[in-house]
Amino acid sequence: MRTAAANDDGTAVVDLRADRERRTKLIVESRAPKKLISAGPGTGKTTTFKRALAVCGGRGLALTFINSLVADLEDRLADVADVFTFHGFCKYLLHRINVTGLTKGFEYYPPLFILLSEDLKITGPSQCTPEEIEHLFHRMDDSGGVISTTLKLGSYYDSVGHSDSVFRVQQHFHNCHAAVPAYPLIVVDEYQDFNRLEVEFIRLLSAKSPVLIVGDDDQALYAFKDADPRFIRELAGSSEFEKFELPYCSRCTEVIVNAVEDVLRCAKARGWLAGRIPKPFTWFPPDKQEDSKRHPHIIHADCTVERKNAPLMGRYVAEQIRQIPQKDIEQAYEDGEPSALVIGPSQFVSLVHREVQKEFGDAEIKKSDKLVVDCVHGYGMLARNPESRLGWRIILHCFSPDKIPEVVKNYVVAGRDFIPSLPADFRRKHLSTVALIGRLAQNEDLSAQDERKVLAATGHSMQEIQKLLGAAEEPEHSRDPSSPHIVCTTLLGAKGLAAPHVFMVGMNNGHLPRKAAAIMDDEIRQFIVGLTRTRKQCHVVSCRRFGADTTAPSVFLNWIAKRLFHQFIDAAHFK
Repeated sequence: MRTAAANDDGTAVVDLRADRERRTKLIVESRAPKKLISAGPGTGKTTTFKRALAVCGGRGLALTFINSLVADLEDRLADVADVFTFHGFCKYLLHRINVTGLTKGFEYYPPLFILLSEDLKITGPSQCTPEEIEHLFHRMDDSGGVISTTLKLGSYYDSVGHSDSVFRVQQHFHNCHAAVPAYPLIVVDEYQDFNRLEVEFIRLLSAKSPVLIVGDDDQALYAFKDADPRFIRELAGSSEFEKFELPYCSRCTEVIVNAVEDVLRCAKARGWLAGRIPKPFTWFPPDKQEDSKRHPHIIHADCTVERKNAPLMGRYVAEQIRQIPQKDIEQAYEDGEPSALVIGPSQFVSLVHREVQKEFGDAEIKKSDKLVVDCVHGYGMLARNPESRLGWRIILHCFSPDKIPEVVKNYVVAGRDFIPSLPADFRRKHLSTVALIGRLAQNEDLSAQDERKVLAATGHSMQEIQKLLGAAEEPEHSRDPSSPHIVCTTLLGAKGLAAPHVFMVGMNNGHLPRKAAAIMDDEIRQFIVGLTRTRKQCHVVSCRRFGADTTAPSVFLNWIAKRLFHQFIDAAHFK
């Protein structure tokens, strides 16, 4: 790997800056209608997006899969492009195009597949969980008729969720090419995390608009949603796309970049990451020389134990956060990033967060929101439209599930409205709650007696109801720029994040990787993603005993052994 350091006269710095600028200009000035950038983390992809959009001749479109990236892209691209996630873009389009089966007043309801799974078990063609329905949409597999039936049911309720919204728009564009919108330029981020449905969607858009696609198959982590790095690899091998590289990493220090290369070399030598796109990945001394000198090693904290009554991992992390230099904390605040990022398998992250929070009370823990069907959703829909089929279907799910088979067999299958068949007292009872929920949705105050009625009907606090209705504004958290902002999350949740100080916890065999003798490509990529969240100092934290189990440090630490500085952490360390 080439790691040019600055000479005393500064010539190497100038050469590196010039080469980075040359590579960026090649991308921005290329007139190829289809361009692919294969580049690692922190290599200036968003900057390249902005420059390409600024000269494209109009307002462009930026698409990404990762929600955490949308806010950053909006902040940096707002003056040159509309920024969406896939789901957000399709929701936007569905309100503007005439898609068969939906009215313009459709409900966008992410937990929809939970209800439709129940209906499918009654109507056929097969017994599918909500997750199985999602997978079929991701793969565009209607061989068993599940997609077709699900769409028909969704039309009956005039509603869509995440994946079926993308599928409906993709199919509409497939059947009506004239409806595909045209942009002066579409930029697409994180392409390695796209599944077949999303790839086909981009293919249709690229038939009408120039596209600039960016991705890195070394960061492909979304196999659980049927994403596959082969899709970006296919683009890299396609003659349709002009290929570019952005090799210079301005985020990570020299030791982190070298560690990533060690990981890739070890993985390839052992037969993993087959088909990987070769790409240069080099630290950028003009931006990272000072940090690289201050932090020449990755610190391995070798803890003797981790359990509730001996939380050495969490105590170590809290100790190190106390030592973060003030200028690092203030710079992270200015950049809108956490000053410390704690990542790893969820069971370790939760334990570390619990301990860190004792000293840093506002330390965040980010977890994926689980989709659930809640009666408040139904009441809110009925407050807007008392004849909402979806609203009443939610109420049946929550309060009268025994009636669902009769409703589905006698009304839903036939396409007849089931609402008039509901008992009058059932409707009257729930409509009284609907009226109160409607007032809450309009931010009206309720009497103490009415509040008690709503609480009894929903089983939620007033604050929870307001949140479920979307009527309560998220309070702005006023952060002290001089205090560390700590975010704890899984390796998957860390995608799109970066921080000056990163703690990778749970670096043990049995956890990452789960089986040291049978490592998965996805686990190697998780390790790479974790390392490359680091701007300054990375700590990898393992334990010798986890609860009652004896554990060993992750085999991945052997792969980067020459980059590590070892610290033995036992109870005496904190005395």
